Amino acid sequence: LRTVSYNYYHAAYLSGMQAAAVSNTGTIGFEAGLYIPGINADYWAYKAGAESINPDIKVLAGEVGSFSDDVKAKEVVSAIIAQGADVIFADGPNVGAIDAAKEKGAFVQHGTPGLIARAPELTIGVPLVSFGESTFDEVAAACAAEWTGGHVASGLGDGAIGFYVDQAFLDAADPAVVEKVNAILPQLEDAKAKIGSGEMTVEFKTDNP
Repeated sequence: LRTVSYNYYHAAYLSGMQAAAVSNTGTIGFEAGLYIPGINADYWAYKAGAESINPDIKVLAGEVGSFSDDVKAKEVVSAIIAQGADVIFADGPNVGAIDAAKEKGAFVQHGTPGLIARAPELTIGVPLVSFGESTFDEVAAACAAEWTGGHVASGLGDGAIGFYVDQAFLDAADPAVVEKVNAILPQLEDAKAKIGSGEMTVEFKTDNP
């Protein structure tokens, strides 16, 4: 037996870096479906990434109480934006978060490529878990003679976790915002390489925000 976990909080760290670089207000937001350990770890990593770019950044968090209630998600995210956040990391119901960002004119980061078309000009980054690729790799590994059981923590190093800027955003967004996004990319790539190799560690903290 082999079990696999996914260090999505590494992608959240990169998202925080990007959010701090793009924010005009110095305040960014985090939408949580529920305050549970994995989501909490994403929040603290997001905050740490943002603070690595802007030590004075303010990070607001809101809990939806569900991973499927998009109506409530829109309300929660709208309230965060009303407090000054101009970038939102969606770690809960994505549609509600995207619609709130679109209605209020905030930027959004979410891990659902199929929803980018909902607001391409505002979707500045995509933190992603490549479940299909990971499953393929694990099945392929299980077919090898030297395969052994155990646990695998997949992350930036093996490609299971990623972060990218979609071409649809680059084509649709305000050129001034695209310039900001492109300017931070070298730092994101550097951090991605260092986290993936183990040279840099992102704390896995599970306290509620």
